[in-house]
Amino acid sequence: MECVQHGITSMVIRCGLKFHIVCVNLGDACPPCNMHNHWGIDVTSEAEVDAAHEAAIRLKDAYGIQEVQQPERRHGVYSFYMVDLNGSWWEIQYYPGFQNDDMFDFGDRFTPDGKAITDR
Repeated sequence: MECVQHGITSMVIRCGLKFHIVCVNLGDACPPCNMHNHWGIDVTSEAEVDAAHEAAIRLKDAYGIQEVQQPERRHGVYSFYMVDLNGSWWEIQYYPGFQNDDMFDFGDRFTPDGKAITDR
């Protein structure tokens, strides 16, 4: 992952793709999110998840991280969640495939009204 601080209260991050995130410190103006409304970062191994978790614990006070949950296996990935200083949730995950393709290859699992599709 690459980070560039391009402003006093802002930075840009990217992770090798033609996609980047602009992060801006809004202070108290930013309302908190819930865990299901989170950013995700994919890493290349379970060991990288564990290393990121250890770093988050070690740097929690330095970066104002509010909460760091334990790594576990859920929804087909090995991951942990954490809450940053502005109340945004992040998931650091390892998926042993290419999740972007797999999600579309698997197709719909629910109807628009929330009913599970079970005939597959």
